[in-house]
Amino acid sequence: MSQTLPGTLPELFLQTVERFPECVAYGIRTERGFDTRTWSETLIQVEIVCAGLLEAGLREGDRVAILSANRFEWMLTDMACLFAGLVVVPVYPSLPAGHVHKVLADSGARAVVVEDDRQLNKLLKHRDDLPALEKIIQLEGEGRSQEGICSFSDLQEQGEERRRNLPDEARALARARRTEDVFTYIYTSGTTGDQKGVMLTHRNILSNIAGAQERYLINEQDVFLSFLPLSHIFERLAGYYFPVSVGAAVYYARDITSVGDDLPVAKPTILIAVPRLFEKIHARILENAMKGPKVKQAIFNWALSVGRGAAQRVLDGKEPGAHQRPGLWLADRLVFGKIRERTGGRMRFAVSGGAPLRRDLGEFFLSVGLQIYEGYGLTESSPVLCSNYPQNVRFGSVGKPFPGVEIVLAPDGEILARGAGIMPGYYQRDEETARTVIDGWLHTGDIGQFSADGFLTITDRKKNLIVTSGGKNIAPQPIENQLLSSPLIEQVMLVGDHRNFVSALIVPNFGLLRDVLGLHEGSPPPSTQEIAAHPEVYERIDKEIQRLSKDLAPYERVRKFSVLGNEFSIETGELTPSLKIKRSYVLEKYQDVIEGMYLTSDHRDRQPA
Repeated sequence: MSQTLPGTLPELFLQTVERFPECVAYGIRTERGFDTRTWSETLIQVEIVCAGLLEAGLREGDRVAILSANRFEWMLTDMACLFAGLVVVPVYPSLPAGHVHKVLADSGARAVVVEDDRQLNKLLKHRDDLPALEKIIQLEGEGRSQEGICSFSDLQEQGEERRRNLPDEARALARARRTEDVFTYIYTSGTTGDQKGVMLTHRNILSNIAGAQERYLINEQDVFLSFLPLSHIFERLAGYYFPVSVGAAVYYARDITSVGDDLPVAKPTILIAVPRLFEKIHARILENAMKGPKVKQAIFNWALSVGRGAAQRVLDGKEPGAHQRPGLWLADRLVFGKIRERTGGRMRFAVSGGAPLRRDLGEFFLSVGLQIYEGYGLTESSPVLCSNYPQNVRFGSVGKPFPGVEIVLAPDGEILARGAGIMPGYYQRDEETARTVIDGWLHTGDIGQFSADGFLTITDRKKNLIVTSGGKNIAPQPIENQLLSSPLIEQVMLVGDHRNFVSALIVPNFGLLRDVLGLHEGSPPPSTQEIAAHPEVYERIDKEIQRLSKDLAPYERVRKFSVLGNEFSIETGELTPSLKIKRSYVLEKYQDVIEGMYLTSDHRDRQPA
């Protein structure tokens, strides 16, 4: 049962501290496990950092950027800024120096909190071109002797002294905040390379929190594991502000690559993730199953069939039948329990957002006893617009409109949304704001359709639609998701705009193919490029594409494809920090490969790239 929400995020935080002062609020990863902080301990640290920022000369309305991976100090800095009325500008730590510079320049940040020397060096490359930037605060290390750079510990030391002299200052400032205050600029990750600062108010976020409290029964006994970037609105809302609202604990993973090791230690009850994580876990489970002896494979396949039968009953709103329970119990003992144990063994459910979750993934995890609720939203909507939730689940859809959100479809199928979560606008971009929010309706740029019983399905982005030279409109995302259901295909991007047929760039599942083809026995083992070039790899993927394309219209089927020798990643530029494919960048990077597919006469391109 949700409590009445106050008007601002600082007041929400203070309310939770008052309700649960000695409950665990945060967990900090160490070699021994997790060190914890209570809500009352955390409040003291927030007040100290707030006092330190004020002592540094920052005042209400000033912009403070945070350039760091998820950690306790990220949260302290953010909440301290909110107490003081400073505007927080989160910056993805994976961004290169040039992109960081653009965000800082556009926002006019007066101060930046950076994680370490690597992030600091990004700033120093362009510091002379950032006249507004006066203060750099470094979380790790002692800070440099250069003017305007100090360590976080120095900031805390100054804050402690100010707090001793002005013990009530931070809380007084927190209570002076207003519901309609803009408290953050969030720069969209930019699949098109055009970054815009989304301004959000306390009212925006609190409306989303109210909807989440209505849909999901979460309380102070729950534990979240935080690893998605706090720079992204999805994690910031679902994995930070929402837990604050109910007093749930948040444990910080060391980084996104350590999640597999941190899960069994943190033992979270709730997981906030993106489809890419579930794809990785799913692929690893299948790899392990296929590596084992034939008997183990047979047991796994039998258990999965039993789990699927029970999962279908759950989706139909029913309990597993009496005839299913003995088999389900045995399947759980032999297979499913071991899988869940790798997540800590306490997972109540997971929430997936940021990109479409494949239907087969949702069904697979429900079969093994892990429920995933998929949602949909945008930074501009704070972010959630729709979600699946208990007793209202349909895989392949993004669920039903969130409480307090109105959604209609434009004549061309574009999703339009209205509600208290819609942003007031883009920072210093009035014309762009006017094109995006019209008469209170957010034009999302996504194409969707409603089922008769109110579930929304996203078909694609308007700008991603492929229009062939024959005039056929093709939404690539559903086809890509269909191809991704093959265990042999790790990533895929369709191309074919203004071409006479559709082709694809395929990143194979290198680990699985290495095992299936017996290539792991070599010394040294083959590289990913060598695996991609293996003739049997092409033939196997070719068969998978044919198998999965039977229900597609002829013009939607992939007629040619290239097997790539490297994964799409943030580091190599193909993925945004929120793990979406930068289609324009991929088209440019692999232009020669793509042109080659349209120049060859064979109906398939048999040359890996």
